[in-house]
Amino acid sequence: AFDMTSRYMAGDWRQYYFDIQDRTINAATINLEWENDDTNFSVFMVDPQGKIVQTNFPPGVFGHFWGWPTTDWLGTSEFSSGGGFFPVKNKDNTSTVLYAPINQTGTYTLLVHST
Repeated sequence: AFDMTSRYMAGDWRQYYFDIQDRTINAATINLEWENDDTNFSVFMVDPQGKIVQTNFPPGVFGHFWGWPTTDWLGTSEFSSGGGFFPVKNKDNTSTVLYAPINQTGTYTLLVHST
């Protein structure tokens, strides 16, 4: 899980899966809380087609220029520092909340990245 071969930004990735079969469900609210205020979390909801449909850290100008769904992007580009990302600002020091659309049935994936 935690990758010490890179920079601290490599962090720890966790995946959680939700199998949504009820067509009347159209949204999810996910509240994450933790103890250590030196920890930050980026959270992504991925739909059954593999598209990031929500994140707790919006893309800002990266969404406008590159179509990125979030600024916590680990790919390389003219804007990135070789795969780096920018610090996340959560709801407060020890929690974050994610409001995600549920637009279809299937398995949704919640990706949680701690740094």
